[in-house]
Amino acid sequence: MINIFIPNKVNFLVLNNKNTNILYIYNNENYLIIKTTNNNIFFNKSLNLIKFYKIEKNETTENCINKFLFSWNNFFFKKITFNGKGFKLKKKLQNLIFFFNHSHVTLFIPINVYLKKIQKSKVMIFYKNFRNYTSFLKKIITIRKINIYTKRGLRFSRQLVYKRKGKGS
Repeated sequence: MINIFIPNKVNFLVLNNKNTNILYIYNNENYLIIKTTNNNIFFNKSLNLIKFYKIEKNETTENCINKFLFSWNNFFFKKITFNGKGFKLKKKLQNLIFFFNHSHVTLFIPINVYLKKIQKSKVMIFYKNFRNYTSFLKKIITIRKINIYTKRGLRFSRQLVYKRKGKGS
């Protein structure tokens, strides 16, 4: 049995026929059609919950479907900060330009990403698709990794940063 929670801004409709059930999940922009047989679907409109019976429970599929439906009206977001003397970040349109003491300027052109510059050294990144979002963030963080001696580099907002002791201490 798989339980799927549907967010409030997403609607669903179940059409019952003799042997088949057709489930429509929709909102203003997207829709999803699921066909099942032998009355395998139970739905609760007040709780926005759909239960699929006679389906093997797999946490990865359930999480994927829930994240997929959550992303229809919501965004996944992370805050990225950086430290370092002389490091700069510019945002032109939806492009990020990193000035991190490299011989060349690093330009990052994202697709379907919303960027908001909060402060001089902080940027919020909003994304709809969770799978692409995580790979996108990994690419950004690898532009300038954190130096354990000086704590300079890109990091997530609540990421733990360990400082290594130097020679003198």
